[in-house]
Amino acid sequence: MKPQNIIIALFFLLVISAFSFNFEEITGNPIKLVPPELGITNDVVKAGQPIQIKVKINDFCIDPDIEFYFEGLRKDTRTYHPTEDDCQGQNFYPCKGSKYCKGDLIDDEATMTYYTLPSWKVNPGLYTVRLHYIEKPGQKKHLEPYIEKKFKIIS
Repeated sequence: MKPQNIIIALFFLLVISAFSFNFEEITGNPIKLVPPELGITNDVVKAGQPIQIKVKINDFCIDPDIEFYFEGLRKDTRTYHPTEDDCQGQNFYPCKGSKYCKGDLIDDEATMTYYTLPSWKVNPGLYTVRLHYIEKPGQKKHLEPYIEKKFKIIS
């Protein structure tokens, strides 16, 4: 092989590797995944009254266990169970699962009505709803990542 051909091959190899390693910077179009969005429609209630929790799934999967905290202490946990009308497909049973991903629920939205506990009237103040989500397939349940939203219990 001629030395000229080796130099040309090395040049093209360097150009291709530089382009592939910096693809997101060169194109200006990085791939960013959007985490789930959590919302509470009625966020100021008396103890024992309901709040409505809405979750937009976006690009990740959500854990159906929703946790409720007051001053860092877990007060309650509830599991989201979709109705037949909430499921995207025709068959209801595959929709009930240990996680909900994009395409599992209609409009990729989970809505749950949660009745706050009457015992919470002893501790009025800011409570927190915490929802864990799954960053990658096969991820084991763990403490992070999660999203939170606050609501207020008044006396």
